[in-house]
Amino acid sequence: MMPGQPKPERTDPLGKLDFGGLDDFKPTPRAAQQPKPPAETIRAVSEAEGFPSRESTPREKAKAAPAKVEQRRYRTGRNKQLSLKVTEETAQRFTRIADEQRLVLGELLERALDAYETAHKRE
Repeated sequence: MMPGQPKPERTDPLGKLDFGGLDDFKPTPRAAQQPKPPAETIRAVSEAEGFPSRESTPREKAKAAPAKVEQRRYRTGRNKQLSLKVTEETAQRFTRIADEQRLVLGELLERALDAYETAHKRE
């Protein structure tokens, strides 16, 4: 576009569409719809064609849901995230020790590392 020329008008993409009203649109009446076949027939045809049922099988004994971990928010100057995969028992043990000692999790980890290094310097 050259300076000083007026901008061309934008075309309205929906401006020329004419839906002609939707008065002639009507849903199919229920009487005209085909009846649904019985569940047994659907299951038999599905299994015969190799489509097994997705229904879940009841479990013998359900596992108890793990205890919800309480959120901890402390301003300690620690700003690095350390994510570890541990067992549920280890996570509970770590949290229990931190609670008993009234330590934030980062401080407990620092103390555990210090103790580990001290124990291995003797060797």
